Amino acid sequence: MVSSFSTPPHEQHDPIYAGPQGASRVDHTNRRLCIQAWLLILLTSSFLIGASSLLIGTSTPVLDLQGFISLPSKWRLSLDGAVAVMLVSAGLLALLAHKPRWRCLTGGLMMALASYGLAQSLFTPTTESDLAVLTGHPRLSPLPASLVLIMGAGFFLSPTAGFSRLIYRLIGWLATGVGAFTLVYPLTSDMPSTSVAGLTSMGSLLCLLLGVGLLIISRICAYPVLSLPRPAIVACGFGVAISVLFWLGSSWVQQSERIDAADELVSNIAYGMEQRIELRVEMIERLTKRWLTLREPVRGSVRNIQQVEVRSFLGDEPSLQAIAYLGPDGQPRWQRGRKPEDILWLSDQLADTDALGWRHHPDGMNQRIQWHFPDPERSSYGVLAVTLDDDQHTTLAVFDFTKIISLLRYLNTGGFTITYSSGDQEWGRLYAEDWHEGMAQRVFASHQVSLPGGATYTITARDSPLSLASLPGVLPVLFGLIGLGFTYFLIISRALVAIRDAQATALQRSEQRFRSLFTQHPDAVFSHTRDGIYDGLNPAAEAVTGLTERELVGQHTRSIIREPACSPQDIQRTESAFQRAAKGTPNSYNMHITRAGRPAQALEVTLIPSIVQGEVDGIFGIVKDITARVMAEERQHILERSLEASSNGAVIIDVREDDHPVIYVNPAFTRITGYVQQEVIGHPLVFLKGDETAAQDIEQIQAAIEHGKSLSTTVRAYRRDGTAFWNQLFLSPVRDAEQHVTHFVSIMNDISESREQENQLAYQATHDVLTGLANRALFTDRLAHDVELATRKDQTLAVLFIDLDEFKPINDTLGHKVGDQLLCSVADRLKQGLRTSDTLARLGGDEFVLLLPDLTHPEEAADIADRLLEDLNRPHRVGEHELHVSASIGIAINCQGLDEPERLLQHADMAMYQAKQQGRNAYQQYTEDLDSKLSQRVTLRSELQEAIEHGHLRLHYQPLLNREGCVDGLEALVRWYHPTKGFISPATFIPIAEETGQIIPLSRWVMRKACQDARRLVDQGLLRGRMAINLSPLQFHRPNFLSTLRDVLSDTGLPVKHLELELTEGILMRDTDGAIDILHALSSMGVSTAIDDFGTGFSSLSYLRDLPIDKIKIDRSFVQDAAKSDKNAAICQGVLTLAQQLELKVVAEGIETLEQREYLLSLGCEVFQGYLFAKPMPLDSLTTWLTRQMHASSDS
Repeated sequence: MVSSFSTPPHEQHDPIYAGPQGASRVDHTNRRLCIQAWLLILLTSSFLIGASSLLIGTSTPVLDLQGFISLPSKWRLSLDGAVAVMLVSAGLLALLAHKPRWRCLTGGLMMALASYGLAQSLFTPTTESDLAVLTGHPRLSPLPASLVLIMGAGFFLSPTAGFSRLIYRLIGWLATGVGAFTLVYPLTSDMPSTSVAGLTSMGSLLCLLLGVGLLIISRICAYPVLSLPRPAIVACGFGVAISVLFWLGSSWVQQSERIDAADELVSNIAYGMEQRIELRVEMIERLTKRWLTLREPVRGSVRNIQQVEVRSFLGDEPSLQAIAYLGPDGQPRWQRGRKPEDILWLSDQLADTDALGWRHHPDGMNQRIQWHFPDPERSSYGVLAVTLDDDQHTTLAVFDFTKIISLLRYLNTGGFTITYSSGDQEWGRLYAEDWHEGMAQRVFASHQVSLPGGATYTITARDSPLSLASLPGVLPVLFGLIGLGFTYFLIISRALVAIRDAQATALQRSEQRFRSLFTQHPDAVFSHTRDGIYDGLNPAAEAVTGLTERELVGQHTRSIIREPACSPQDIQRTESAFQRAAKGTPNSYNMHITRAGRPAQALEVTLIPSIVQGEVDGIFGIVKDITARVMAEERQHILERSLEASSNGAVIIDVREDDHPVIYVNPAFTRITGYVQQEVIGHPLVFLKGDETAAQDIEQIQAAIEHGKSLSTTVRAYRRDGTAFWNQLFLSPVRDAEQHVTHFVSIMNDISESREQENQLAYQATHDVLTGLANRALFTDRLAHDVELATRKDQTLAVLFIDLDEFKPINDTLGHKVGDQLLCSVADRLKQGLRTSDTLARLGGDEFVLLLPDLTHPEEAADIADRLLEDLNRPHRVGEHELHVSASIGIAINCQGLDEPERLLQHADMAMYQAKQQGRNAYQQYTEDLDSKLSQRVTLRSELQEAIEHGHLRLHYQPLLNREGCVDGLEALVRWYHPTKGFISPATFIPIAEETGQIIPLSRWVMRKACQDARRLVDQGLLRGRMAINLSPLQFHRPNFLSTLRDVLSDTGLPVKHLELELTEGILMRDTDGAIDILHALSSMGVSTAIDDFGTGFSSLSYLRDLPIDKIKIDRSFVQDAAKSDKNAAICQGVLTLAQQLELKVVAEGIETLEQREYLLSLGCEVFQGYLFAKPMPLDSLTTWLTRQMHASSDS
């Protein structure tokens, strides 16, 4: 017992079990106890499981106890497998207990057993039996035999060598891998399997567990030693044995209960089967008696009744297959069957004299009812003979017992599988709910039933052993596992008693060493509880606190660390540090304490948690007096931080020396000047001077030093790399005790950036950031100045307003970065050739303005505009892009009577827009009439808005006629009758409305008004076609266009079949994909669409082919000269032919003569519109005209 607790030398440095100080010398740590306890339980359990398998668990047990204790086949072991498990477990126990002889003995036995199994597998053909020659039991398969052979060979290796431990680990990993694979594989395969590669589930589990055990043993230490005390080992054997007995006993109890339940179930099923058979016998007997009572003179009538009744019985009773009626001579009078083969089978039985012998057998004489099963091939077919009238008349009925059994398929069998058989032939089964193919079942109960005539059949209840997935199946295993758990606690409790005694001695020595360290420490050491109560201090602590150990022990830290002795910050710092230490984190901090009659002390406090068994048991405090050190550090810190932390450069010079050398510079000085400290110390500051340093500044500095005065000035100084900077300098003298100036402190600051920012802000206030040109503010100032100068000196002055053409698409497609680069290129082109007196400015965006003062003559401005247009038209290279851009230029010349210079810029702007309207890439000079036209345009825009708001607009309608002269539809046309100006053409105000956005409310009004009038005409029966409404591109592409159209149709109540929308080709050129989606939406709504002025825009035949367009309208420009111009005629003919092929309706606009109508009619045109038929007219006139047309049509 004593030697079992000693630690071998080769285990003292085991890294797995190295612990805190003192614990490494104790052989039994908690972790080692747990590992050894579980290893012992594992190996003992494996040994006992192997032993118990020899009795009851093998496929061919030594003691046949399976009637009482049953295991699934996959949880059994073969005889050789059980022996192998026992040997492996014994070998591992010998290895763990340091028993080399037993280890080698078990290894030899394992190798012999494995070699025997492998040799028999090698030399015995696979077609022969798998039984061993010596034992007659199933032999080991090659895979488990190989594993046993490898393990047995490994047991001959001494575990003291590192190579041997490596071999043990490899063997352990191999066994673990094989066990895990063969255990998991059946769970992942579709078909259930009792064994994989010769290993049942029990074998796989034991292989896995024993492999894990070998891995743990190989990693425990240099040499594995079972150091558990003997009582713990005895407790392990006792506990494991009891656990196995619990498992076997509970399995026996469960098995007995299942046998009783099976016997009762079979008895009940047999009784129920007898009742069903008896009911069928009574049915045949009643039928026979009824036939005997029928004594009709006409024999055919009786047979008809019999046939009807037989058919009825065959339909009502599925088990009845055939029936025959025999006369006194034993010959069949008639016979009927469910199928022809059933009648044929019965006829064969009646024709076979041997088969009919059972009716005349001595045992069967004088029996009214007899059963017989004559055909082994149809073993479930039973022949029932019912004889009446002294054996004069017999009825034979053939019943299929399989059908009778199938009627019981919904019977609850209580988990058993019920079989019905006669002899060695099985009639049918009632399966349990959890039955599946491959389930190994055994007989739990059977009952033999006898029938009249000597026939018998057997009812058997079968079931497989309970599954471990069920509660009853897992209970025995659970009892065993619970027993193993109690065994573990029993082992630990017995082992801990011995460990406690060994630890007590080590603890006493450790406490003595700690006490020596505590009392002999030169600094003050305090011992606290977790709650902050002093429970000990060393002699040095008494000097710091001024209190003896007796006075301090038992008091809380707050009795010492409190106000006014300590500041609130130090108290809070102490509380926080104590809390962190109480959580297991060592930490240090500084504090001050003031005792009565003594100066304040600076203390360095270190709090260290005392950790026992992983928990903080107390806190040690180590206190050092650092008052002198803190005072020195404080002074030095103040001096250094005052200069080094400054963002300004600091230089100290010694004026007691003639050359005034530098004795100190701070880091900011190096950052500003580039001179490091080694280059400056001992030298005067003359190296900061340069070419641009003003002489008067140097003289001013020298005078301040000579007279010992302060100075503040800004000097142009130079850095080490030669770059200049603006140095804001402050000089302050330092005087000694006698007020003599000994040093000067120079504070310098680099203000170059702020000066540069001031200059930059001033520049940005008057210049464009992107191009560097003058901005509007600077241009306005110079314009005012030059206009005043030109007026005073009677000079010619011009302003050129330059706006780039189509610049926005460049920004949209290539990005603003490319656009900005292009603007810079344009600015460079515009600056070329300018005079110094000229001013070029960028007002914003793509707008530039050029001020040309003191021109020789006004035409010179036009020449300059020509040159600028030519320069701008040349390609601009921007990155990888070669861009072309043009401009529109407006020219304004100063004239007499110009009251404000800004008016000149406005005139140039007006002229520029005139150039835009003339086709761009041109210039236009401002004239007086341009101002008047612009004023008229502005006035017209305002009046149009008023007309829209006050209802001055009117709708006129022009009819469309078909080939027969009947009205095909109407087109709504807006008209404006100005109160003072009279009729204003749509060609005048529609473009203005489109430019200003007024087209949106105008189009909305037209659509609503036209739909209202169309609804009125439809209600009057005057409009059968569609009302055509022209759409603006802006209206068509608005996001709410479709919803607005639906609201108008809903509000006016106009059916969609009476609405047509006319679109120009330009609508399709802008956002083509969006336009296509809208057209499809209109088509799905039932709204017709037409292409107006077809041929005048960018017509695309793909639109006509793919888009849901119903009609195209040929522009009047082609119609007017169609009869005279071959080209126009060809265009009209081509359009009509194309429309006919695409099934589109064609409308010819502007028909004014009969010649035009007849010619287009001859080309196949279907609908006509023009003054020849009717002019656009208001609704009242239209109503009258339509009424007259309707009457004329009805009269004709």
